[in-house]
Amino acid sequence: MKRHTIIGILVFLSILVGAYAVIDGTPLSSPSGNPGATLTVTFTINNTEAFNFTNVNFSATNLEGPQKYTISAPSISNFTTTIANGLKANHSFTVAIPSGTSSVLAGAYNGNVSLTGSNGTSFVGSKFLYTINVNSIPGITIDTFSNSNPLVLSAQEGNSVSKTATFRNTGSANLTNVQITHNVDSGDNDGDNVTIEITPQNFSLSPGNSRVVTFKATMDNDLDIGTYDGT
Repeated sequence: MKRHTIIGILVFLSILVGAYAVIDGTPLSSPSGNPGATLTVTFTINNTEAFNFTNVNFSATNLEGPQKYTISAPSISNFTTTIANGLKANHSFTVAIPSGTSSVLAGAYNGNVSLTGSNGTSFVGSKFLYTINVNSIPGITIDTFSNSNPLVLSAQEGNSVSKTATFRNTGSANLTNVQITHNVDSGDNDGDNVTIEITPQNFSLSPGNSRVVTFKATMDNDLDIGTYDGT
């Protein structure tokens, strides 16, 4: 009975030794960039195994950032240059920061990379954490309409007309107080008015999100025919 107990302990110790990590990766920096930028992440592969690595392959997770924003996982090419026992080598990959309608919130984004080194017959694995930083850049666009293609509200006197426009946060900063104002001519020379209603006139937008705004023009009954413009 004692002999069986000792054998069981020896087997358990052998498993612990065999699971000891003998490869690791260390990121050399935490790069920063604006929306739309492509960042390069460089890291060091450390071979502390008893054999040379002839191939190291990788898999990566999505990067997680503030308020549940994420950046897609990068694709990392295999490292096929031999890394001798006890030596290190640098490798790199790129991360694309989303922009436009897919923009993400500024802040730190963390991802994991798993790596496996081999000599064709033996394999060892590990993983490391890395960080990129997205700079805070405000940005807003309006779908369809622009200075060269203005929003036009056309109706006969005594009637009203409405159109909508979509406002999008294409930057990386939370826009907490978007205000829409106008200086459109208020009426004709004899006191007949054009009334402009904007709904909503104030709102907030987080990166990558949009808001539909309605513009309504109401013409007085005796409003002179013509063009009433502004911005």
